[in-house]
Amino acid sequence: MDTPSLTIGQVAKQTDVGVDTIRFYERSGLLGYIERNGAGYRIYKPSIIKRLEFIKQSRSLGFSLNEIGKLLDLMHRNKRALSSELKGHLHKRQEAIRTQINELVSNLELLEGFLCNACDDPSPNCDECPLINGIIGTN
Repeated sequence: MDTPSLTIGQVAKQTDVGVDTIRFYERSGLLGYIERNGAGYRIYKPSIIKRLEFIKQSRSLGFSLNEIGKLLDLMHRNKRALSSELKGHLHKRQEAIRTQINELVSNLELLEGFLCNACDDPSPNCDECPLINGIIGTN
């Protein structure tokens, strides 16, 4: 019995991932080997949908393509190794997100301070503009 195959357009539609992005992931090695038919068109197995959804979800969590490649490699190992190593990767990403949040909060507070201390109608001739002085660090 032949395995059903999908065109790149069908895969793109089912996953809401662009055709060019799918081709990019293929060139990056994230999709594994993709067969081609006699005319040279890619033939996608239905399992590619799950893989693309994994990549898409991982990207939304902020994993790099390199990190996603490592995660995909882990998926081919035994379950115990996968669980342990996957937790390690997830904890590392969690800490990176916390760091980003802290940096964003600091930047937001800094900007709010500039805006709260700014005059309402700075003139171009104002040498004492708190916005400009705050951002470039002169007083």
